[in-house]
Amino acid sequence: MDLERGQGRFVGSVVPGLLAFLTFHSGGLWLSYFFGVLLVGLNGFLVYRIANKCFPSNKYVGIVAAIVFILFPADTTKALLVHIYQLQLSMFFILVAFNFYLSNRKFWAYLFALFTLLTYESPFLPFIFAPLLVDFNWNKYTFFRFIKHNFILFGFVVFMFVFRKLTGEERVAELEMGEFLIKTTASFLIGPSFSIFSFLNAMYESIINITITFTSILLSFIVILFIISAAKTTSYDNSVKLYHGKLRGFSLQINITKELDNTIKLLIASILMLSIAYSFSITHFPPTALAGRKTSVHLAATIGISFFVSSVINLILYWINNWKYKKVIYAAFILLFSIIAGYGSIIQQDFVKSWQKQKSFWSQVVEIAPDLNEDTHIMVKADSLPETHFVYSYSWALPMVLNQIYDFPESWDNFPKVSVIDLNMEQSLTVSDEGDLFFKPTYPFLYNFEEEVYLPQKNVIWLELDHDEQLKRKTGLVSFDTTALKLKSEIDKKISFSKTKLYNYIIKDQ
Repeated sequence: MDLERGQGRFVGSVVPGLLAFLTFHSGGLWLSYFFGVLLVGLNGFLVYRIANKCFPSNKYVGIVAAIVFILFPADTTKALLVHIYQLQLSMFFILVAFNFYLSNRKFWAYLFALFTLLTYESPFLPFIFAPLLVDFNWNKYTFFRFIKHNFILFGFVVFMFVFRKLTGEERVAELEMGEFLIKTTASFLIGPSFSIFSFLNAMYESIINITITFTSILLSFIVILFIISAAKTTSYDNSVKLYHGKLRGFSLQINITKELDNTIKLLIASILMLSIAYSFSITHFPPTALAGRKTSVHLAATIGISFFVSSVINLILYWINNWKYKKVIYAAFILLFSIIAGYGSIIQQDFVKSWQKQKSFWSQVVEIAPDLNEDTHIMVKADSLPETHFVYSYSWALPMVLNQIYDFPESWDNFPKVSVIDLNMEQSLTVSDEGDLFFKPTYPFLYNFEEEVYLPQKNVIWLELDHDEQLKRKTGLVSFDTTALKLKSEIDKKISFSKTKLYNYIIKDQ
């Protein structure tokens, strides 16, 4: 199925759907969300494990990195199930790969890295710098390890690029190298800047919406305070590391503690990871989105930003010798993280609004258009649809919904579909030379891979949305240039098809 679409994401086309099916049919939507939250939490724990391998005596580096990973506000899609089950699954694979690599289990590391490419590719990018975390004694052996490691990864990338080009994925097939290099270079600067800016934006939004976020901030403060307090006392590695060299007869020698040296190197590695994370952002260029589905462009940056923030905080705490001042710094960071956590409640409230709009829309559709049969097209004409800020209420997947809430006869080749005219997914209706009316779908796989979808006479239901967000059904004829479309006659009946488990989540209680 995924091969036909030219995506090349074999794991990403099978495993997310399987997990969603198992969780939803086992316990309903709450279990799907619970498992999704569990997956994000597990990824946070894996980040902690990576940092803990780098700083075995300083647990706070890992704890802060895990907290930042979970709260990272630039990617607002972590609460979106369809993204959790594919994007966070891909993140899980690469974090497992990191852990295996740092444990010197290279076969399993590369296997899980390949799983990432076959699920969703962008989290694969920070893995390029995994050799820098094996130990912080950066020397010629580190260089050789880095070259060998990336030679293997380059082979993976070339294989996937060629395969996806041959299978016809448009984003790869139409790619021009000049454009790719320019936009990728720009993304190295733009992406990290917006990743860091997203923390300030989240704090600002959380504070000005304090009536919404207060409870989340308070609960997050208590939880983060408990986690920090429950951790063992920080133990710095103060053994001295010596750097020396000669330049034009001058001898230079630097003594630095191992803790400081390791933290600076983690900071450098994190900056490299953060920049490289935007190499694949050409499809979402420029990577400046701070709300909505396109914030997934920041997904891969989650790893780098987690280590970046944790290393910066560790540097600040290391340079402060007075324990009383350290307590103030700890309290300040806990408060800031809690405020950022409050931003999540704003996102979640927007998701709830989106759900309400969807229920209103689909409830009206099934009420005023109950006369569905094979190949019925429900066309919605709207100057604009009431959207929410953080999630699409009316996305590219609209044509799939009716088939998800009703069990239509398996003998039907074409299930009833809802299409919105000129809403991102469909181009304008066009009259063919033969006088038939058709449109070109942006996503042909939603229409049995038809490049041109023709509207059948007497089997089209025409709905128009008024300014009060109410749908009205038209009957009779709809004229277009030199042709007219005879609409489906309105029949006073109720839909008799059996309902799926999803029905009650989409349709309002009658």
